[in-house]
Amino acid sequence: MNRRKSYFLAFFTFLGTIADAQQLPIFTQFTANELLFNPAFAGTKRYLDFRLTYRDQWSGFPDAPVTEAFSVNYSGFKNTGIAAYGYEDITGFTKRSDYTLCYAYRIHFPDISLAVGIAGSMVNYSIDESQITTNQTLDPAIDRNSKPSVWAPDASAGAYLYNDQWRIGLSVNNLIASTESFYKKYGFPGDTSSAGALKLLAHVNGYLSYIYLSANENFIWQNSLLVNYVQGAPVYIAYDLRCYIKNLIIAGFSISLRNDVSIEAGVEYHNNLQICYSYDYVVSLLSPASSNEITLIYTFDKPGSKDMNNVFKRRKYGYIF
Repeated sequence: MNRRKSYFLAFFTFLGTIADAQQLPIFTQFTANELLFNPAFAGTKRYLDFRLTYRDQWSGFPDAPVTEAFSVNYSGFKNTGIAAYGYEDITGFTKRSDYTLCYAYRIHFPDISLAVGIAGSMVNYSIDESQITTNQTLDPAIDRNSKPSVWAPDASAGAYLYNDQWRIGLSVNNLIASTESFYKKYGFPGDTSSAGALKLLAHVNGYLSYIYLSANENFIWQNSLLVNYVQGAPVYIAYDLRCYIKNLIIAGFSISLRNDVSIEAGVEYHNNLQICYSYDYVVSLLSPASSNEITLIYTFDKPGSKDMNNVFKRRKYGYIF
């Protein structure tokens, strides 16, 4: 293991064990992953909705984060929706796996709906000790007798006000502020050391999106803003602008404050299938690193049934995903 790699791993281990910081993955295409940060999104799409995301972050660095996520969203009930999602977030020798079930209840008003949702999760943190190399055989910073993985319960809640033009969301993840320990305690009486302890912190998310037609109806524009707050970390603010061209082509860009700038390109097929790719250029201290992300969405209505979400009187934006 070279010195650069050792410093990189030590840096992330430090953040993950003793520092308050961003603990949940962040996606450039957050407009396509709303369920991952707000359970009230369950049931707000068409009859059945599948989504896959792959993110390769900071490609210029060894052992940089890689995230894989999937979700299933069902809206076949009149006023309720259910959904499930899971993801793996791997950084070097550490991995977080999240398995979540979501439930949402929708209240319909004239031309707008309000959804409130809750979710329960089981989260697994694991360490692949075979990837850890130390200069000293008995390095006191690494406990070879540590637990290879720990499980922790989690919960989230949110609200989502939406129609085919506006989307406003507010949610909180990591509601159960548990602390999980990887290392056995060597402490003496009165020792309050938190070495090896992983504390889950609440993440507060605010989301706003506005969709509108230009003078040329072949172009539909979507503006989206995501704000994430977690104790001890800088507020994360991202803006995304997408243009849907003739319901066939997607082009856009996004900006994440103090982090990166991104471009997006994708295609839609028969209002059912969407594939979108984004490329991030990092402008933070990690520059010139880059990130790549791809999202696949497949969504459809129940055969022979009326669109479950076609409830808005002034609907004019088709199937914006």
